Amino acid sequence: MKTFTLAIISLAFFASCSGSRQLATPNENFQLGGEWQLEKINGQSSEQISARKKPFIRFDEVENRISGSTGCNSFSGPLKFTDNSIDLNQPFMMTKMFCEGVDEARFMHTLERGTKFQFMNENILQIKNGDTVLMEFSRVKV
Repeated sequence: MKTFTLAIISLAFFASCSGSRQLATPNENFQLGGEWQLEKINGQSSEQISARKKPFIRFDEVENRISGSTGCNSFSGPLKFTDNSIDLNQPFMMTKMFCEGVDEARFMHTLERGTKFQFMNENILQIKNGDTVLMEFSRVKV
């Protein structure tokens, strides 16, 4: 009986270790503020947007502002977020340079659809619409 009980406890322990891990949430002291470089958009490489320069976003939690680059043009606007919800469908100011080889309309349209954010770890940020991952960014080290 003792061996059977030990086997059940061991099985429960290993089953709990092999299960899928939960993703980190903003409540685990990860900071949204700072600069984030685009790595993936709709599951594809950021090179689908711009092969020249990687797009990025910068969050300023103190001023409640978002800014960044599409890989060519710069943009900025208000930042509205709480917990893990974010409203990126805001009126953005944007420069208007001609950008050959940059799909900034796709970048901006995808960004504006973001309603949630989630950290994979302190250096990976996902922008989501519901449960669908729209964009994945990596933290830029300063």
